[in-house]
Amino acid sequence: MVVRKGPDGRALREGEQVVIGGNETYVSLCRRHWREAVGD
Repeated sequence: MVVRKGPDGRALREGEQVVIGGNETYVSLCRRHWREAVGD
């Protein structure tokens, strides 16, 4: 699972689905940590 982190370090849930050139803002997570990050 992958989340895109905003400037404050929290997972973004809205906005563009893909950001070109934003590789440093994407973080790979396991399912458990992804659910914690997105609040699911």
